[in-house]
Order: sequence, then structure tokens, then C-alpha cells
Amino acid sequence: MIQVKHPVHRVLARVVDGFGELVYRAGLRAGLWAATKRDPRELDPKRILIIEEEPVGDVIMSTALYCGLRRRFPKAHVTVMTGSWAAGVLVNNPHVDDVLIHDCPWAFADPLFEGKSLLGHLRYLWRYPAFLRRLRAQCFDLAIDLRGDFRNILLLMALPGIDDRISFSRAGGDYLLTHALSHERDRHEVERNLDVLRALGGDACDAALEVFPGPVEKKKLEDILHDARDERLLCVIHPGSRLAVRIWPPERYAELATMLVRCFDADVVVTGAASEEGLCDEVLARMGAGRPRARSLAGRLTMLEMAALLKRADLVVCPDTSVMHLAAACGAPTVALFGPGDPAHTGPYGGTARVIARDCPCRPLQTSCRRATGAHSACMETIGTDEVCAAAEEILSARIQKR
Repeated sequence: MIQVKHPVHRVLARVVDGFGELVYRAGLRAGLWAATKRDPRELDPKRILIIEEEPVGDVIMSTALYCGLRRRFPKAHVTVMTGSWAAGVLVNNPHVDDVLIHDCPWAFADPLFEGKSLLGHLRYLWRYPAFLRRLRAQCFDLAIDLRGDFRNILLLMALPGIDDRISFSRAGGDYLLTHALSHERDRHEVERNLDVLRALGGDACDAALEVFPGPVEKKKLEDILHDARDERLLCVIHPGSRLAVRIWPPERYAELATMLVRCFDADVVVTGAASEEGLCDEVLARMGAGRPRARSLAGRLTMLEMAALLKRADLVVCPDTSVMHLAAACGAPTVALFGPGDPAHTGPYGGTARVIARDCPCRPLQTSCRRATGAHSACMETIGTDEVCAAAEEILSARIQKR
């Protein structure tokens, strides 16, 4: 079943998928290749490739799969293929033996037809034969694509000659899979990923997001926060997002930060990517009297250093972004702000977050919203400061009682 959102792209996907299936069936009849369909519960792979060519937040959500996969196949060598932008979150993960960095032009797009550009795809195809040889040399016998993308299935699973291929029935290429899983849109992405583990006969009952900051990351964080007093609450505000429509107005973050300093005597850390330094500075500039107790670490932390910070945090406030999933992986008490995103699909996984969401007409997040370049969206403006402050106060009051 083709589940590409844009109607024109959906028609094109069906045409490409139909043509590809005709070629595949013709090759079967000619004896050019053989069809293999085996019960995935009976597999005993030696080398497993997991393909997660997605933004950082999606890669963090995929970590719930790895522990169960390791328990199911304790002797298998597990490699995760992901983009250079997300590889850092898998460092130190004891359930992953190797990370294969692979930057493809369709990583941040809808399946099949919304890649960065036609030129980007052509450049990728020019380099692809060398990468194909590299994949073949690693002799994977099971490949898992967590996206259900025709290009991943064809280029990264079928053509490399991997015997067993599991993915979701989403954007075509089902005929190239040895096992196609149903892609249910109304389920949380983590639970959908865990369907792979269940199909392989694994146990997903205690699955959780995981990241593993090491001693180096913890030491750097201690150096940065050397003047922070242990008896004070530590609150992290992450105002930015890759998508502008997810950003809550910076003046409201400033009001929240001021309240945290005034009412809870908290230390406030504002975080963000290097490109979000201006946004973080604006939050600090609008704080007024609470400004001396706040600092910006924009552009100064890697993802694992950020994880070390979140493990120390008493409160995290952020929009629907990768840091929200990182906070969930760290068990940090979080207030997550949702506008056009759908928390039922990509909300914080686990029991440590309070979600404040608005029913927006463009939910789930549409292509037109994703391409918006405004400072923030009207959906996010409907979330009031008082509501966020009340959720933060409730979390911090509970933290104080436990101390």
C-alpha cells in the first residue's frame, strides 16, 4: 500500500512501483534471481544491518529496538546505517557493534519523491557503485529498513544481495522484501519500530529509548557547569527546532525562565544548535531580572554532551524536536510543546513528560507547514505561558518533595 502524502507523488510512486514489480517478475521468470520468503521468527542472522536514514529524533526513537534485538540474537553483529548528522547518538551504545555513516539525498524527505534535489540524487547515483561494493563486502544476511522507503529497499537491501529483507509496506518495493510489515499511521513510531522485533520473535515488553554519554561527555559538562550549585534546581530550555512551525515565541520562553528563577531559585540553561544561537540569546535578553542566573550553551554541546546535561536536569522545556526524544531517553522530566506535530505518533516515549498540544488544522504536519520559514507558527502561539508555567511548577514541586 502506497502511503506517500502528496497526491501527485503518490500517483508517481504507484507508477514506479508497478514498473519495478513488472521488471522483478520478469527476472524471476527468466531465472535471473530467486524469490525467498521465510518465516522471520526462524531466522538466525550472523550480520544484521539496520537502516535508519532519518533526522536525529527518529534515530533516538529507533534505539528502543536495539536492546531487544541484541537479546534475540546475542551472537549477531549489529550495524546501524544512518546519516552523519545522527551518528553521534549511537556512540557508546552497547547493543550496536558498528555505525555505518551514509548520507543520502532523501533522508529528510517524504518517501520516494521529495528528496533534496534531482541533482543530489544524480550525484548520489554516481557514487553509489563504490558504496554498493562496500556493502556487499560486509556480507550482511539480514537487513531491516525502519522507514519503508523504496530507495532504501532497492539500493541498500536488494541490490547488495542481502538474503533476508524486512521493512514496512509504505512507499512501494514490497515485492523486493522477504517480509513486509504493515505501516499503521495511527501508532507511535517507537511501537511501530518494535513491530520488527516482534516479527522476529523478540520480546518488546520493556523497550525504552537509550543513549549512553560516557566519561568524556560527563567531564566536559562538569567543566561547563563548574559554578552551578548542586542544591539548586537545574532547568533546561531548548527553544529551537529544525522546523520553524514548531517554535514557541522566544518572549514566552523568557517569561518561563524568569518564573523559574524567581519562584524556584533555579539555574537555567538555554540550549540549541550553533544556528540557533541568536534565538537563545533573544530568550536571555528578554529575561530581565532573572538574566544573571541563566546561560546559553548554544552550539557548544554534542548530542551525547547534551544527554549528560539532560540526565542532570530537574526540568526540560522544549518543542517537538530531537531534544524532546533525547530527554525521554535520559528520563528527564519534560514539558513538551506540540503545535502541528502529532504527539500520538511522535510524542515523548515513556512516562516522564507532560505534553501540551493544540489541535491544529494542518495536523499531522503537512508539507506546506514543513517548508514554512516564519519565526514561529500560529498553532504554537495558542499555547499560553500560564499553562506551560503551571506544568513546570507541578514537575518542580514534585522534584523538591523527593529531595
